[in-house]
Amino acid sequence: KKMSVMRVGYYVAPEKLAYLYWDDFIAEASKEGLTFSLIDPEVPIEEQGEFDLIICKCNRELSKESLQEPRVLKILANFLDYEKSHPNCVFLDSVAAQKRLMSRTEMSAIFDEIPKKDERVIPTRSAIIHEGGSVPADFPFPAMAKALVAAGSVDSHEMGVVFNAEGLNKFKKPVILQEYLNHDSVIEKVYVVGEKCWVVRKTSLPNYETSADREPLLFNSQKFEELLGVRGDVPPPPQEVVDSIAKAISETAGLTLFGFDIIRDSKTGKYAVIDLNFFPSYRGTTGFREALQKLVLSSLKK
Repeated sequence: KKMSVMRVGYYVAPEKLAYLYWDDFIAEASKEGLTFSLIDPEVPIEEQGEFDLIICKCNRELSKESLQEPRVLKILANFLDYEKSHPNCVFLDSVAAQKRLMSRTEMSAIFDEIPKKDERVIPTRSAIIHEGGSVPADFPFPAMAKALVAAGSVDSHEMGVVFNAEGLNKFKKPVILQEYLNHDSVIEKVYVVGEKCWVVRKTSLPNYETSADREPLLFNSQKFEELLGVRGDVPPPPQEVVDSIAKAISETAGLTLFGFDIIRDSKTGKYAVIDLNFFPSYRGTTGFREALQKLVLSSLKK
């Protein structure tokens, strides 16, 4: 594509635009011959002009509650239709790819692909338990139990550490059970924009031992400070490992702007990917706008 004036449409939640200093991003990127338009998701995109690239993140629409609303379904269909009928328009990112991350089952399928591409990443076991269903006899405890819906709903934040099969009686089914790896209370939040990755370290849950009679620990992933452990002496993940995992996720999930969480297994020293988010906060990063501009320009040249 020749770089004449390129039209970029964007649709991102207003609160995200504010703290990412989106106006500064537009001011800088406009110097490269790009023009920007905020897309009205309720009007057919066709009627809003021809776009070379669309930055689209449907955080608010892609939640369990929202997906019940006809208005929201119409918004999603608007983007999906435009994407289908304009194969030359680049989407950062495809709505279909974002929608996939709403399901923890789909997310687990993505996680399963990563160890095949990088042996420094270990697969973690997971199982879906339905009402009346039983846990596989050889399932390793302790385990994390989470709602099947991964994003945007109140349920999605309710989770717990389960020490035995009986502990699951405390949960609303269906749940996904994920093997819990001890990781010395260190979690690395990785934010990705194209080929650029930032790593922000956070404190996580402590190491647990399996226990036949321990009650499950239930918590909300948005507020569980009192359960946090004390960070162990964990070396930072090599940038090359982080980049390799990001590339594997990008290829498998079809995303270019996303975040994921990794932990380092205390036993093996290898890494496990435990969460994936199609538009994280990017808080604690520097150079987000420059990286996004670089991504937009390189995507337009393809």
